[in-house]
Amino acid sequence: MIYCVDIRDYYSGDTIETILETENPDEAYAMADNWNRENNVTEDDIKSFYNEDVLIHEDGHIVKKFADVFQDDTKIKRAKDFLDYELQDDETNFGGISYVGETLKDFIAEVGLNENTAMRYVNASLKQCGIKPIQY
Repeated sequence: MIYCVDIRDYYSGDTIETILETENPDEAYAMADNWNRENNVTEDDIKSFYNEDVLIHEDGHIVKKFADVFQDDTKIKRAKDFLDYELQDDETNFGGISYVGETLKDFIAEVGLNENTAMRYVNASLKQCGIKPIQY
């Protein structure tokens, strides 16, 4: 198994650069930890990425990229994988779907996202609009 350490865009999840490929997972995690520490990326930043949140630090600092370790078979889910999914209102009293039968394809066109947007950002947009996030 090959372990890669990628510098990834915090908003899209896209890989900007691969800084290490190794068969040693300890080496990969050490490299990622080092890069994140040197670039003021905290564990909370990484957790918020995977929890589909955007963490803003008290000093206003927002993380724009971070180092992440993954195995070579890991893939990020994107909007294009769920275009025909029919959206549903969430339990809140605000927002909601525009019309019965609205699909994710309709929604991303309406809000200006594209089909390659990482699902964590799509789900964040859905939540902001009073629509249930898509489980994947």
